[in-house]
Amino acid sequence: MTSLGRSFKVWQRQGASRSMAKLDARTSMVAALAGAMGPVVFTAGVLVGQSLWHGYNPMHDYISLLARGPFGWLQNTTFLVTGGLVAAFGLGLRGHLSSGPHGLHGSHAIVIGGVALGLLGLFETTVPGSHDTLTSSIHAHLFQLCQAASFTSVVLLYLHFRNDPLWQGLAPYSLATVILLIMVLVPDWVHATAGWQGIQQRLLAVVIACWVELLALKLWRVSRLPAIGT
Repeated sequence: MTSLGRSFKVWQRQGASRSMAKLDARTSMVAALAGAMGPVVFTAGVLVGQSLWHGYNPMHDYISLLARGPFGWLQNTTFLVTGGLVAAFGLGLRGHLSSGPHGLHGSHAIVIGGVALGLLGLFETTVPGSHDTLTSSIHAHLFQLCQAASFTSVVLLYLHFRNDPLWQGLAPYSLATVILLIMVLVPDWVHATAGWQGIQQRLLAVVIACWVELLALKLWRVSRLPAIGT
């Protein structure tokens, strides 16, 4: 092969590498946008839904109960859309974490939590005081899975962030999120939130949403790094 031919091959490989880097960056930016939009969509859907149902009490009533109201389709759609956005965010996050089991399993936990959250929109809960149904039982188990996956993802990614120089700045925030989640979840586990489930669920949603927003903002910044110099 002549020197010209070798140079052409090198140029082709470099061009392909740059194209892949740009594609990966765009994919990660889309994932970051999905992560940023997820909490916004969820919050907007819940606020609109509860404002349209006169008699619904956000202090005491479960968020899922909105699916049984006059605009139940809105809450079910909110679950489905938010879950899809969160799952997409988890998939995109994995590609920008250094190797290690904590980062791998932590990002997978985000995906599982997103899928469980989305499926809540397909299996409605029952009105308090009525008998459980198959769909309401599935809903309850999906909610527990969503809670467990969310807590697990925060713990695992905190452990990962401590040793990943690119993400190390989020370790303190992740540790604070772990502590806040424990403070919110433990009273529910010991049934100390009877009558105040609405507040407990909303505090849980706010804590997780703030953490996801921080990760999404960081992923947006990190996703732009491969484009430098291309």
